[in-house]
Amino acid sequence: MKIWLIPASDDKATQNLSRSLENEIDIDVRKSMRAMGLSYQYAWGARLGKDSSNQEKFKEMKPGDICFFYTADQRESDEPEKAYRWISRIVGTVENQKLADQIWPPFGKETESFPLIYFITAPIKIFITTTEISSILSANGKYGGAPKGFMSLRSENFDYVMQRFGSAEGLMSFVLNNYGQEDPLEVDYPELFSQQENTEIIVDFVEDLLVEKKQKAKRGKGSRHPQRRSKQSKVVGDMAEHFVYQLLLNSGIPNIKATQVEHVADQKLGWDIQYRNACGDLVRVEVKGSTAPRFSNFDLTINELNSLREYKDGYHFYLVGSCMSNSRKIQIITDMAEQIEANCATISPMVFRLELQKK
Repeated sequence: MKIWLIPASDDKATQNLSRSLENEIDIDVRKSMRAMGLSYQYAWGARLGKDSSNQEKFKEMKPGDICFFYTADQRESDEPEKAYRWISRIVGTVENQKLADQIWPPFGKETESFPLIYFITAPIKIFITTTEISSILSANGKYGGAPKGFMSLRSENFDYVMQRFGSAEGLMSFVLNNYGQEDPLEVDYPELFSQQENTEIIVDFVEDLLVEKKQKAKRGKGSRHPQRRSKQSKVVGDMAEHFVYQLLLNSGIPNIKATQVEHVADQKLGWDIQYRNACGDLVRVEVKGSTAPRFSNFDLTINELNSLREYKDGYHFYLVGSCMSNSRKIQIITDMAEQIEANCATISPMVFRLELQKK
């Protein structure tokens, strides 16, 4: 196995991000790929390089290798423009000029394409600066800055990573729990989910899991927006609900004496769990989970929003961060309705559902 650091920050690469890494490869291209026996959804590629210098490195790429992608996609106004923003694993490779031109059509005076194609699992959004990547991948914290061409980790650094994290799964878990910005897909990363079984969980109750937005991001003409929501959100959400439910059942939450604890998510009431507090009042709990270590925001259904407005301080949010880690953080918010009324929190409409009704 190898660990690859992939540059994807020049103008051409930035244009191609949405074609095969942030989003799935175009469906018509995937139909052509299936005719070739290639059933993949995401990919990245490399140029041949001077005198085909990249081909030898490309031949070393194998399924299971980890890729960190260094991109120029600025999402927040206070972030550095370039950083390691995606992580993925290789599932296959092929050298094919014609297919490369289908996935990433040449433009302008571009003559050199990306025929060294490597197919990858659904990329997971992360945010790691060049300083932070050095502290992760090297013992002395002086690994270097941006990758110089697509490159694999040197043997001494690879040995350090394996000694520190134990395995590729250990490295990925550490990265996602500390730098992740979305949830991975269990179908692509089953090992990240299975390794949590029978593991003792340490819980830290905090006040700052949901971070305050410092300022509105400036978005110019060329700014890019987040492209997709994780398909794994329900699995992680269910995991968080079960975790909070067990804590309430077993008196695992400080200063809360919960009785008549019920998991009611399937009843579509507008909350996930309910219990009676020490005064006998019914408390409604909405649980939000993420594999990331922080929440910049979270989604509400119209049912949840209406319930929040109706029950106010009787409606609590339990945020669970680093859901797949054995060291999880929980923030309990009991005054969200009050914060909204005081304009300390805002609600933005994102999605509307359209259905045809029978007359």
